Amino acid sequence: MFKLKSSALVLSLSVAALLSACGGGGGGAAPSLSGVAAVGAPIIGGEVTANCSDGNPYLANPTSSSGAWSIAAVPAAAFPCVVQVSNGVPESTLNSYAAGPGVVNITPFTDLILAMAAKGNPSDYFSNVSESNKAELTSEINAAIAKLKTALVTAGYLAAGDSFDPINARFTAAKGDFYDDLLEAFKKGLNNDSGKIYDDILANVIANPDADLDFPDAPPKETGGGTTTPGSNTVSANVHSKLVGTYYLNFKQGGGVGCGSTCNFVEDQEVTVVVGADNKLTIGSLTLTNPINRVYGKGGAPHLPEIIWVDGDLDYALSNNHDTSSSPAKFNEINLIKRDGVTTSFLGQLRATEVAEDPAAKLSIFEGEYAPKYVYKNSNFTLPNQKGTKPALNTNINVSISDKGVISVGIGSGSEDDDEPLVFDPSDESYTFLDNTESSGSMLPNYVVTYAVDDKTIMSLTMSISDGTIVAWKPERLTNNGGGVYSSAYVLLDEDLLSGQDDFIKEFSPDKNIVLTAITDDSTVNKYFKKCDKLSLEISIPSGQAQYRLGLRGYNEATSGYTSNLYVRILDRDSLKFSSFEYPDTLTIKDVRLGKRVGTGFIDVDILDVTDLSKVVGKVTNDPSAIDSACPK
Repeated sequence: MFKLKSSALVLSLSVAALLSACGGGGGGAAPSLSGVAAVGAPIIGGEVTANCSDGNPYLANPTSSSGAWSIAAVPAAAFPCVVQVSNGVPESTLNSYAAGPGVVNITPFTDLILAMAAKGNPSDYFSNVSESNKAELTSEINAAIAKLKTALVTAGYLAAGDSFDPINARFTAAKGDFYDDLLEAFKKGLNNDSGKIYDDILANVIANPDADLDFPDAPPKETGGGTTTPGSNTVSANVHSKLVGTYYLNFKQGGGVGCGSTCNFVEDQEVTVVVGADNKLTIGSLTLTNPINRVYGKGGAPHLPEIIWVDGDLDYALSNNHDTSSSPAKFNEINLIKRDGVTTSFLGQLRATEVAEDPAAKLSIFEGEYAPKYVYKNSNFTLPNQKGTKPALNTNINVSISDKGVISVGIGSGSEDDDEPLVFDPSDESYTFLDNTESSGSMLPNYVVTYAVDDKTIMSLTMSISDGTIVAWKPERLTNNGGGVYSSAYVLLDEDLLSGQDDFIKEFSPDKNIVLTAITDDSTVNKYFKKCDKLSLEISIPSGQAQYRLGLRGYNEATSGYTSNLYVRILDRDSLKFSSFEYPDTLTIKDVRLGKRVGTGFIDVDILDVTDLSKVVGKVTNDPSAIDSACPK
């Protein structure tokens, strides 16, 4: 997906874009550091640590099922940092480099880049980051990226015109994503060369950090389709049924360069667009046919989220045309891109007219007093009005909403030197309101209100709604650190969403030592277990937090203990993604469904397909008859 980029955007507009970014809703700001840890497949349950030049380590929660991780707040003075993922599944130790806050991915490519820049073992450099070597490796990092790209182009993994930013580019560890497909192709290319693995390449770089990289040839593309034009890097595409319809849009240059002589749109021009079930795109009197997906890089796969109609040297790129559970197909906008050989220029977007919301009308129905609990503790959390100490976990916080939609959030510790409340008032000229109650993706429906503390800082409050009731509150501080990069420190205020569930959850506490047996193979791409493997199950609360975490681990019968982490799933209260409960029989945490059969006490764990939660891709149980049937002695 092409995204708007403009350093000239004022902070309030940048924050609004951040809260309602393409392909999703739900609000909130990016943490100080976040990214994806992957080797092609996501690294799940990995331990991520940022060792920073202030001599302090900063820790993330275990990486998610998509390899995602985040660290909420790293002080600006602490950078640069080296970020490392270790353990996890697949078990890996990889490193990356953070010159400042923002997106930092951790992959074999970022590990190689750090090895070349530091001229040695990247894990050794990670262990020795301190004030004494605070000087940034920025120039060396950039040179290493260029060197890596040259090697990938030479071996046929990339085209010379492909953009390549493996450290800071946003990506998803799933087939169809540019960087994920590149990592998978790289891994396959190594294997095709006498069964080489990444460690072989890394060892050569550590031994000869200044030498040119020599990669095996890229494997052939596996797109499963032809191209629209002989020699072109595209495949035919079809419009998803959810996007078919008539849209009334406006042209916005945004961070683009405008039409010039390439197209005839002017700023704020109203345009009627028809997306047809017959794969036609009609824009005014122009009708385009034969849409495509582009394939980025030799050995890559089609980029499914964008369906593109080509008109000469102009692309009309519609997102999001690819339907998954984490990113459902929905109309976002049409990006206009000019192509001149290998050079591309973003011109602007056709997007829906923004309609001003009436926050008072929508919030006044929630008029009243609330006392949610403070359930997520962040060690570096500060707010503009905070003077005293932070409240302790599970402290009740005073929140009120007036009939005029004015929200007051008490954030104090209860001392005489209490903090002033946060007040979100629609009459404030910097106030903004976002309604995400219709399309919040995997998040609960919510409202987001913001106001500007000063020209660099924004306060945001997300209110998540379930069954017509506000069940969670998340105030955030968003700070512009320069260059359009935001850091945030946040806390989650939450009603007791697990009311009535605690007794059920406690049945799976670590001290119960519950041993189960796989009665099918794990048919996910990661293949965490095989039929008849013994597994341990636990639900616990990580230290310093008020979240539950489900762990499904390998089990060693000889020692009656855990071995490797397999599935680790967290009830993501901190990001307002709540799992569904059907008390007292089943509990679903993301793609793991845990059930206890009423009247029998038998426990069943179903691993669900992340793209289709109705599909079971692995089964584990302690039912003796089911185990005997699957694993006869």
